[in-house]
Amino acid sequence: MQAAQARPDGSFEYGDEIYRIEDRERDHFAVRRMRDAKIMGELRFDGHRYEARAEGDLREALQVIEAIGRLLQGERGLLPLQ
Repeated sequence: MQAAQARPDGSFEYGDEIYRIEDRERDHFAVRRMRDAKIMGELRFDGHRYEARAEGDLREALQVIEAIGRLLQGERGLLPLQ
C-alpha cells in the first residue's frame, strides 16, 4: 500500500489522483476525489485513532481513505488555511 502525500493547497495526492477532505461535523470528514467530484468515503477521528468507511469500489476507496487517515493521524505541524 502506498502513502498519501499532503499538497501545499491542503489537498492530498494518492497515486495519480488528487483528493480533498471536507468537514461534515466535528472530527468527521468526507474524502472527495477531485477528478470527478466523487465522494470516496469518510474519515472519523477519535483522539489518535481513526475509522475509515468507504463507498463505491470498496478496495480502491478504502486504500485511499486509510492512507489519508494515516497521514492525518501523525504530527502535522502548520496546515494551510482553506
